Amino acid sequence: MTGGQTGWPADGVPGRGGVGAVDGVDGARRTAIAAVGDGTASPGRGSPDAALARCASWITELSGLPAYTVSLPATGPGYWLGVLPPDVGAVFVSDTAPERARRLRIAASHPVLIDYEVTSVTLTAGVLTALARDGRPVSTSRVLLAGDSTPPGLASLLMATGIRNVTIWHDGEDVIVPLVDLVDESDVVVDLAGTRAARTWHRPERALVSTSRAGRVSRVVGAGLLAALARTPGASVDMTVLEACVVAVVMATPPPRGAPAGGDGQLAARVADVATRALRAALRAE
Repeated sequence: MTGGQTGWPADGVPGRGGVGAVDGVDGARRTAIAAVGDGTASPGRGSPDAALARCASWITELSGLPAYTVSLPATGPGYWLGVLPPDVGAVFVSDTAPERARRLRIAASHPVLIDYEVTSVTLTAGVLTALARDGRPVSTSRVLLAGDSTPPGLASLLMATGIRNVTIWHDGEDVIVPLVDLVDESDVVVDLAGTRAARTWHRPERALVSTSRAGRVSRVVGAGLLAALARTPGASVDMTVLEACVVAVVMATPPPRGAPAGGDGQLAARVADVATRALRAALRAE
């Protein structure tokens, strides 16, 4: 278990002792994030330590909260999640196979955010922004998700925001339906592979949202969500919380911009604020 970088942001995003800190029942200050993972989402890449260290770095940079890293074994339960440092307020699960990530969430005694949830927020916001920029109505627009795998919950989040026509195409399905045909029928194409291969099938008249362009925004969204979870003991991430974060990103991205306006700290603070309100509303409703 190692500690990530620590620091104070210049723009007032919650940091140690700031509005992101809360007192636990044991008197400890819940001011830190634990970045955990086992590398099962990217088999063959070796130890997840380097990737987790990068996670800890951007979490601290963008949220002001110190971050620990915990490299988990690829099999067995996540016992480490029960013995985290006392100042941990939330857990970020990264580079872990979806089913295992969900099991880690169930086993954890802290609020948990999974990397694919952040990706889904960023891509959904990108789709809505593209539709607004092109003047296309949300309810009747056609969205194509194309790539080797689809983040769990992405299609559901798109539909929760009002998009009713979502098609999913995975690599190797050209023998069933040619990808170029689906592209021609779509208003927005989401390139889940995030590679230059999209140039071979994409049409310039179709809006393209790519994971390769979403990295920085995803990190900012993740930092804001983690700050909100750290300040909301007992909270859990659900579709309502993710949808609120989507709205926050879209509102920060007025047409014709393709990326949120303002600095990273401003967006992180906006996401943290709306996520905190949504998390607390969910707790009150329980």
